[in-house]
Amino acid sequence: MCKTGTFGSREEFGYLNVLVRPSEIEARGARLDGAVMRCLSRHSDSVQLLRGYIRSLERIGPAISVNVREIVRGHVLDLIVLCATARRAISESSASAVVAARLSAALDHIAAHFQDPGLSLETVARSQGISSRYLQRLMESSGASFIAHVQELRLQKAFALLIEAGHRRRISTLR
Repeated sequence: MCKTGTFGSREEFGYLNVLVRPSEIEARGARLDGAVMRCLSRHSDSVQLLRGYIRSLERIGPAISVNVREIVRGHVLDLIVLCATARRAISESSASAVVAARLSAALDHIAAHFQDPGLSLETVARSQGISSRYLQRLMESSGASFIAHVQELRLQKAFALLIEAGHRRRISTLR
């Protein structure tokens, strides 16, 4: 039961406040008619992409160049349009925002699971709800193949374990 001046829900929910000028949305060929204060499902693909992209930006922090900030700003706006409009104002196959968000989500998943011996291109693609071929193309566009990226993370971890202060271990005992 809600009291006057409060609100509530039986379901867990969160808020992400983003201030966007209507002219910025209209410049992307979309109208937000009826989208203001509309609840969006956290399980929708577009909301997941936006949330994941913003989480990856939080990890990077503010130390990015002005040029990169403008690109990121455009990506966020495109993803907001994708989330808030009923029709698809952005073609997913060509939207750089969607590509950047999908790549970011895949790289985050790989970074979190690189120590899993069963990690494969297929398992990452399945976890992201995309095809293995699409993930392979995303990885190649980032400059490294899936295997090269995973091997780099594993080598960095092995190096960190080898130089860890106060620990003298044989390479054969590392996991």
